[in-house]
Amino acid sequence: MMKVLSVKYQEKHFRLIVNLVKNAREADEVSRQLCLVTNRFLDISVEHFGSIMADENVKLGVRKQKVVSEWAPMTHASRNLSELAHRLIRSQPMIQRQENRPLIWQDTM
Repeated sequence: MMKVLSVKYQEKHFRLIVNLVKNAREADEVSRQLCLVTNRFLDISVEHFGSIMADENVKLGVRKQKVVSEWAPMTHASRNLSELAHRLIRSQPMIQRQENRPLIWQDTM
């Protein structure tokens, strides 16, 4: 998707959320590797915005059709999601709204 947005809409900066990691070190390593590849082959920058730890409660929540942050708010994934939401609210938008960009990308970047 980053390649499409880069080529078609000239986006050059992205925020990355690494999902299903064991710990912060693994998230940093995944982010580092992706940054190396995207810088080299796509000429784009990727900011490691955060991560969500692997958590069995997420699977249980899907089975129960419950939002994990509501029924298990103290689990790793719930705390990660809360932290990411607060960080996103406090952050500046990366791009300005434009007519030629699909709406979903206007709202998520």
